[in-house]
Amino acid sequence: MEELPKGLVDNLTPGEEVSSCVGNFALKNPTYIVVTNKRVIYFDSKFLGRYDLSSIPYSKIQQVYGKKGKMRGFLIIEGEEDCQEIKVEGLKNDDIYMVIETMKNEINKVAIEPISINRKKSLMSEEWSFSKPPESVVRSFVGAAPYAMQSMDSPKSGVEQIRELKALMDEGLITEEEFKAKKEEILKRI
Repeated sequence: MEELPKGLVDNLTPGEEVSSCVGNFALKNPTYIVVTNKRVIYFDSKFLGRYDLSSIPYSKIQQVYGKKGKMRGFLIIEGEEDCQEIKVEGLKNDDIYMVIETMKNEINKVAIEPISINRKKSLMSEEWSFSKPPESVVRSFVGAAPYAMQSMDSPKSGVEQIRELKALMDEGLITEEEFKAKKEEILKRI
């Protein structure tokens, strides 16, 4: 994988890791398709450090389609929202499939229902595609609170809520004033 341009690296979010990066590197100012653990990014570098960047998070991807040509092909990634599309032409044939396969693997890490790639092969070309599964919920690995998995049937007692607030204060996530205000609010409800 070629070294990523500074403008692209600057736009990665904390905890975002690049799984694959392909592009049309034969150009003086290449275009990139970057697959991360959170989203797909299109990066078009320009002269003098300028660039165009667009991305679609996995939860918003509607459909992915790639077609292999004689030497190079193209990739289209459509989002749920209008005008949310990434289209890149002139990609190496092997790179197209690699991006689609990497996206499938990243989406399957968070999808409730796994997706698979549809393939169609003819004499002169090959096509790959997948659509977003019919599910509406995906798992999230972004630092869920330890109590996030508690049942809705068993609300936390006031004592448990105060203990959690105290732990947050001890970790420096809330101030002592915020702790005291919330504690008073909880004690009034008891």
